[in-house]
Amino acid sequence: MKRYSTLHPLVMAFYSPKIYRDVAYAWRGACILYLLILVALAQVPGALRFHFQTKRFVREDAPALVAQVPRMRFSGGTLAAEEPGVHRVVDPKSGRLLALFDTTGASRTPEETPALALFTATEVSIRTGERETETFPYSKNLAFTVTRERLTRFLDLYASYAAAALYPVAVALAMAFRVAQALLLSLAGLLLARWMRLRLPYAAIVRLSVASMTPAIVLGAACAAAGAVIRFEVVVSAALTLGYLAAALRFCKREG
Repeated sequence: MKRYSTLHPLVMAFYSPKIYRDVAYAWRGACILYLLILVALAQVPGALRFHFQTKRFVREDAPALVAQVPRMRFSGGTLAAEEPGVHRVVDPKSGRLLALFDTTGASRTPEETPALALFTATEVSIRTGERETETFPYSKNLAFTVTRERLTRFLDLYASYAAAALYPVAVALAMAFRVAQALLLSLAGLLLARWMRLRLPYAAIVRLSVASMTPAIVLGAACAAAGAVIRFEVVVSAALTLGYLAAALRFCKREG
């Protein structure tokens, strides 16, 4: 009979042999619900950090950049600035050229400017590397005017809702990664169980693999919340998870 709820491993997986025995012998399925809860909670610190960083950027840094953007009009696949000429957007802190707007019709290539983005009358080129750029022509269906007021409103909306909108995407991607990790870890668990001469169903080993991932995921989320960086994080996380899985199998061996 199941003794512990789906939430208990969030804490007990750090220290309790009982939770691992319960997961192995009393739980059913592959712990997908528990893994989803764990992953969703682990994404919260990163989402909050992104939200506050974005709000701070929009409040402190964006006004100086927006003030350099000219009033422009997209129409029929072309871009025209209200004030003809070349307009530059420069980072006030670093002095780096971020964007260059040249709608005069002059032949200008991305290689001629260090700007991260080059806007000409018919296309935009984005620098993706030291010598690599991606160029995109404007859609002929575009028809709107860019003003500083509209840019400011857009950035305010982005800062307010981007984290919430991206959170489900982050959870889905992280969940896919963790499911793959759990399946790979369960293969290692099968080998360890055979070496220990422990007879467990494969589903039980998958559940133990998921529970064993808890400490590494929780500690990773805590470091993200604190802004700390773990050197060789992948290696440390893998070693910690394998150690917990081996310990979990030993706990089940003693029970058996």
